[in-house]
Amino acid sequence: MSARPGTREDDGPVLRFGFSYEHVQALAHSAVRRHARSAGMDASDRFEAAHFAVVEYLYTAQEPVTSLDLFLAGVRGLNRLRQGDLRERGFASRGPVSRDPGAGPWSARSAWRYWHQPQPTGPEEKATDRVALGQVMATLTRSQALALLALAGHDGDHQAAATALGVSGRVLERRLWRARAAFLAAWHEHEAPPRRWRRDQGACRRVMRSKPASRADAARTLTDIAGAFDGEARVAGAELLPRLKAADPGRYGSWDARDVGWFLREHGIGRHGVTVCVNGRPAKRWGHRLEDVTTALAEVTAPGTPAEQAARSLAA
Repeated sequence: MSARPGTREDDGPVLRFGFSYEHVQALAHSAVRRHARSAGMDASDRFEAAHFAVVEYLYTAQEPVTSLDLFLAGVRGLNRLRQGDLRERGFASRGPVSRDPGAGPWSARSAWRYWHQPQPTGPEEKATDRVALGQVMATLTRSQALALLALAGHDGDHQAAATALGVSGRVLERRLWRARAAFLAAWHEHEAPPRRWRRDQGACRRVMRSKPASRADAARTLTDIAGAFDGEARVAGAELLPRLKAADPGRYGSWDARDVGWFLREHGIGRHGVTVCVNGRPAKRWGHRLEDVTTALAEVTAPGTPAEQAARSLAA
C-alpha cells in the first residue's frame, strides 16, 4: 500500500488507511495546541489522551477516515480528560454528563458526601485494632503500661494520674514519653508511620535499641545486674557496666553506658546518690540500689503480661 497523499516517504511505516505514525503524532499535537480548555493541565497527560484517542479512532473505524476525523477524535479525548479532572475535583454536573467549571470544586453532592461524611468504620477494622492493641501493650514494660493505663483511667488528667501512681508529674511525663515511643515502634513495625508520627521515629529507635526481645531476656539481664552488685546494697553507675562486661563479655561486651541507662530506666530503676571510696576518701556519686533491681526482677517474672500486671496494680 502506498503512502497517503500529503505524507512523506520518510514518515515511517504506514499504520492504517495511509496514515503513518508521524502523521498520527502530528495530529495529536495539533489537537493539544488548539484545545484551550485543557491548557492548564499537565502537558504529557494532554498529549497521551489525544494520542490514544486518535489511535483508537483510527483502528476502530470501519471505513477510511480523514485527517479531520482523527483531529476531532483527539479533541474528544481531551474533552474526556478535562471532564474526568473536573469530576475528580468534585465539580457539579451541568447536564447529563458534562461538568460545569463555573460551579466550583466540591460543588457536587456526591463528592461532598464522600469527603465530608465518610463511611463508618466496619467491624473488621475495630476487631483488628482491638487485637493489635492488646499485642502491642504486651510488649511494653510494666512502668510504661502503668503510665498509659493511669492516664486513660483518669481521662487524660496528668496530675491525677501521677498522684495515683505516687510519682511526680515530671516522672510521669518521662514514662509517658518512653511508653508512646515504644508503642509507636511496635505498632508501626515493618511499615512507614504516618507523617505526623515520623518525628518520633528517632525516639522509637532509641527506645527499642536496648529493649530485650522477650521477658526471659529481661529477667536474665536483671539477674546479671543483681549479681553485679556482689552483695552490696548500692553500686555507683560507673562501676556497674565494667562488672557486667567482666562477668559476661560475650553478652555485654558491646554495651555502653547509654545501653545500661536505657535498660534500667525502662524497668523503673532510677538513680540515687551513693557513697563510694575514691583515693581512700568517701565521695558522692550517682548509682543504683539493689532493692530496685530485685523489685523489677520480681515484676518481670510475675505471671501475666505487663499490661495485665499494671491493671491489677491500679485495681488494688
